[in-house]
Amino acid sequence: MSSVPKGWRRKTLSEVASWGSGGTPAAGNKQFYGGDIPWAVIGDLSDGLVTKTAKSITQLGLDCSSAKRVPEGAVLVAMYGSIGKLGIAGIPLTTNQAIAFAIPGHELDPKFLFYYLMSQRRQLDAMGKGATQRNISQTILKSWPIVLPDAIREQRMIVELIEDHLSRLDAASVELRHQQKRIEGLRISGINRATSTPEAKYVSLVDLLTHSVGGLWGRESGADEMDVRVIRVTELKRHGELEISTAATRSLTRNQYEGRALHPGDLLLEKSGGGPKTPVGRVALVRHVDEPSVCANFMHLMRPNPDRVLPRFLHLVLNAFHQSGGTAPMQTASTNIRNIKASEYLQIQLQLPSLEEQQSALAEVEPLLEACTQLENSLELARRRTMSLRQAVLTAAFEGRLTGGSMQPELLLESANV
Repeated sequence: MSSVPKGWRRKTLSEVASWGSGGTPAAGNKQFYGGDIPWAVIGDLSDGLVTKTAKSITQLGLDCSSAKRVPEGAVLVAMYGSIGKLGIAGIPLTTNQAIAFAIPGHELDPKFLFYYLMSQRRQLDAMGKGATQRNISQTILKSWPIVLPDAIREQRMIVELIEDHLSRLDAASVELRHQQKRIEGLRISGINRATSTPEAKYVSLVDLLTHSVGGLWGRESGADEMDVRVIRVTELKRHGELEISTAATRSLTRNQYEGRALHPGDLLLEKSGGGPKTPVGRVALVRHVDEPSVCANFMHLMRPNPDRVLPRFLHLVLNAFHQSGGTAPMQTASTNIRNIKASEYLQIQLQLPSLEEQQSALAEVEPLLEACTQLENSLELARRRTMSLRQAVLTAAFEGRLTGGSMQPELLLESANV
């Protein structure tokens, strides 16, 4: 914003809108909650219109807290954690203290402010401070600069142009997600087709293992007999691959290590993690071990018996089981973490073809999986292009450069062309 377009002027957000933030009624008082007053928290913000909230408060809760009534049309901004997450009040509501609200003055269109704040999200997030939960203050928001056209009519025209371009990018994003689901389905069906043998007997997973043990987190580096690499759930990547280079360094006794030392071909079960839309139970394959390593306590070590099952074959079967929803009935929830019991998981029944049939299955399915991975990489590149185009639209809009023909349709099509 080094230069101001003709007919625009430079202001601060406090000069063009009235600002406030909400509050939280005492959590232990049931009389404060469950009323007819919508009470928004950051989880209710989704960069769009807020027409309902997960929680509500009573008039007594409002009176006995610093929560405030927010009128319809106010712009909502997350100040804690997900800094810059946005919403527009589609109904009168209240908020907690983690959300700031702006009531635009007569010279500012609410949607113009909404999209402007969206264009500034990265910069606002960079201003966040705090060790456990990063946050910004209303002071930062109020002093934040904005350049805007004098005429409300021009602001609304810019909003229309932004929404036209973003709607096409949204459509491209929906198509990308649809293609991703198709590839995931192709991957699972390919694995199931290749690994299923009608005449093969079913066996318990535990009977295919020579070793099964839970992981350890250990102590800080140097505190015990030996330092090792500890592989956590965060090292478990897409399709059960591991990024061992990011593993933590921790300290164990030699006895602890010897019972859990990882070997090439080991499988690691994610027994805690996941989320509401991601069941726990992914399985990683240890392809190589360059230095002493174990898995963390949120994972479980499973060592396949090479006389009965090929590690890669079992890896594919177990991940297809997870992706097909097989672990969902096993999981229990603790706060936002999903858990499964390793003892229950080890009892799942699997078809076991001969080793020769397993090898043939791998020879059949690996080329398909490689093709799926290449398609997924193309989709990821397209997704990143789409995100870049969204930012480019917003940047152009608030530098006064956005016109009906400035963002060519073919660029939008290219972003989804895989």
